Amino acid sequence: WGGVTGCATCWYLCSSLPSFPSGVDLSNVTSFDSTWRGCTSLAEFPKLDLSSGTDFGYAWTDCTSLTSFPITDMSSGTYFAHTWQNCNSMASFPVLDLSNSSIFQYAWLNCSSLTSFPVVTFTTDADDDVNFTETWKGCTALESFPALNLSRGTNFTSAWRDCTDASFT
Repeated sequence: WGGVTGCATCWYLCSSLPSFPSGVDLSNVTSFDSTWRGCTSLAEFPKLDLSSGTDFGYAWTDCTSLTSFPITDMSSGTYFAHTWQNCNSMASFPVLDLSNSSIFQYAWLNCSSLTSFPVVTFTTDADDDVNFTETWKGCTALESFPALNLSRGTNFTSAWRDCTDASFT
């Protein structure tokens, strides 16, 4: 696996996969588009070297049994649309550096068990406009939301829609 650079849809719809092996070398992969999408039995995800990844669009969409996500180096990521959409068993999320991306629409859409959100570093590039369309929409269990630097955000359409119990600090 060490020489593989693209893994789009590799385990797409592997609905019977309860966990993913920690020994898989994905260190050279740049595209994780829909890689684990629809792995509805995936409850645990190991800490893997995803540091070369740039495209994480839909990567874990519909992983409805995923209860947590590890602290992982995703700092090269430039695309996070729909990444954790419908991961509705995940109660918490780790601190990640997502500062190279400006695309976050629908990233945590319908993560309905998520009770808090960490201080995540979003884009630091002064030239990037950031899209947060429906990013946290449907996170109905969200109780707290930290003070984040969202100053580069240009589209917040329905970003926190249905987050009725959240307090914003």
